Amino acid sequence: MERYMDNQIPMVSTASLKKTIKTDYWNKNSNKFAHLRDSLQL
Repeated sequence: MERYMDNQIPMVSTASLKKTIKTDYWNKNSNKFAHLRDSLQL
């Protein structure tokens, strides 16, 4: 949960984790690994 101000109005944003994978993501940042991002529902 993140709280922030928007035009003097307090706002809250939330997120939920849908899926995880254990991989060395720093080596998989090119387009040929798009299937990994798709599998995470990003």
